[in-house]
Amino acid sequence: VMYDSFLPQMNLGMSGVPKRSAFIVDKNGIIQYSESNDDARQLPNFEKIKAEGAKTWNEARAKMDALMKELERSYERLAERWNKSSDDKSPDKG
Repeated sequence: VMYDSFLPQMNLGMSGVPKRSAFIVDKNGIIQYSESNDDARQLPNFEKIKAEGAKTWNEARAKMDALMKELERSYERLAERWNKSSDDKSPDKG
């Protein structure tokens, strides 16, 4: 996948020279951030990359935390059902 990150023919006699590029791709393969510069001497904005990476990480972490809370609630409901079912079959109940 090139993402338009190669320079056209340059006066160096080389084509396909990589541009200075940076990408943040999430676990689903979706590009969350991209930066590309035609000037090979220009470095990517590392502070922006770090900020965008932290943002992507924090969003993923928040989703994971929400899923874990839902899993805990499901487990608690299952445990309540199990305990109620066990109590109903107890020899003391009769």
